[in-house]
Amino acid sequence: MSERPRSAAILAVIVFVEAVALLGVAIWSVVTVIGTEARELTAGLFWAACLAGVAFFLVQAGRGVLDGRSWSRAAVVVWQVLQIGVAFGTYNGAEGPVPLALAMFVPALAALVLVFRKPVRDWLARERLERLADEADG
Repeated sequence: MSERPRSAAILAVIVFVEAVALLGVAIWSVVTVIGTEARELTAGLFWAACLAGVAFFLVQAGRGVLDGRSWSRAAVVVWQVLQIGVAFGTYNGAEGPVPLALAMFVPALAALVLVFRKPVRDWLARERLERLADEADG
């Protein structure tokens, strides 16, 4: 078994940090809707549950990257593209929250660069390549 490349570990850390940030937003969402009308409370709790679900998905994707699971590459790419879209949507010209947009755009771009680097591609493809080699031998 080959050794995990450092760039894959950095990619996993980025994904884990994004998961923690989403959990923070989920907790903030719950705190801000406590004591509001029932309709707002329900919507806020639903939103927090959705964010917690995405955070769980990202934790699993990060674990997949660390373990060299091939499916995690697609999961990371899809999330980062979505996050870049949200970052661009957040930035609304001079009136938009530029720090928030950058806080979402920069890690997403870094993750996309890392996921397409050869060491990470090879690391995430090794499981599939091993299975193909086993099938060829058998």
